[in-house]
Amino acid sequence: MPLHGHFRGAFRFCRIFPFASVFLRTLLCLQLLAVFANSLPSPGFRNPPEPSYGIFAEGKIVVLRNNISCQDRLAAFGPQLPENGLLGFLVSTSNVAPLDDVNNSGCKVINATGLSNWIALVQRGRCSFAQKIRAMQTSGAKAVVVGDNTPHSPLITMFAGENTTDIVIPSVFVALADYELLQHEAEALVGFGRGAEVLLLPNEMDVPLLEILIVTVLSPAAVMLTLYLIWSYRNYLRRQQELAPLAVVLNLPTKTFKAEEAKENDPMQCAICLEDFQDDEVLRILLCKHEYHMACVDR
Repeated sequence: MPLHGHFRGAFRFCRIFPFASVFLRTLLCLQLLAVFANSLPSPGFRNPPEPSYGIFAEGKIVVLRNNISCQDRLAAFGPQLPENGLLGFLVSTSNVAPLDDVNNSGCKVINATGLSNWIALVQRGRCSFAQKIRAMQTSGAKAVVVGDNTPHSPLITMFAGENTTDIVIPSVFVALADYELLQHEAEALVGFGRGAEVLLLPNEMDVPLLEILIVTVLSPAAVMLTLYLIWSYRNYLRRQQELAPLAVVLNLPTKTFKAEEAKENDPMQCAICLEDFQDDEVLRILLCKHEYHMACVDR
C-alpha cells in the first residue's frame, strides 16, 4: 500500500473513532518528552557532567571487597559473560609489565607467571580492541576490562573490523573514571601478589530493554492494528448492507444481446467490466433500465 494510503487510513480512524486522534497525539507527546528528558544534562554548574550510559549499559563490575560497582558495556565480539557472572582477580597490566604506554594499553603479551584466575585491566589506545583482547588472552587472562582514555565520554561498544573467531574470552568497556577507580582498587592489593577480586555481571538490561521495546513500539503497533481491523470490519459490514439481496438480483430481468437489434442510443459496452457486448451474451437489466453483463452483476 502506498504511503499516502496509510495516512488516509489513519485519518479515517480518527473520523470513525474520535478517541483515536487524541490517543495518537498523546502517545507521540509522551515519547517526545521521554527522549527530551533523557537528553537533559544533570543539574549543576561547578562539577563536570558525568558520562551518560543510557539504556545500553549492558552490565556492571562489582569489587567484592567493598561492593563498589561500575557500569560496563560488553564487546560486540567474543563470548558472552556467564549468566551468573564471571569471578576473578582484576590485575592492571601496569603492575605486571614495565610501565610504558604500550604495555599499559595491553597491546603486547605480558609475562603473567604466577597469576591464575585473573582478569586483565588495560586502557584504550595504541592498538585495536581485538589486538588487546588477543594479547591478554595469550597472556592467560580469563577476561579483559578496557578503560576509556577520554574523560566524560559515554560508553562505547567495542567492535572489530577483522575475524575474531579466535577470541574465546569476554571483554567489557568502562569509562575513564571507572577505569581509574578499578585501577586504584587493583593496586590496593598489589602487595598480596594478585589484584582485587571482582565479579563481572552480564547484561542487566535484557528484560527492561525488551519491555521498553514492547511499550514504545509493539504496543502502539498492536493498538493501531486493532483499530485497523475494527475499521476494516465496519467497512465490510457497511458494504454488505449496501449490496442488494441475492434473491432480488436473481429476479432482475435479463435479455440476450443482439447487435443488429440494438437501437441508436442503446449501450454497446458493459460499464462494469468496460468490455463490448457480444452477440448472444446475456445481459441483466437493472431497475434503472441500465444493462450490464449478467456475470458482472451477479458476482
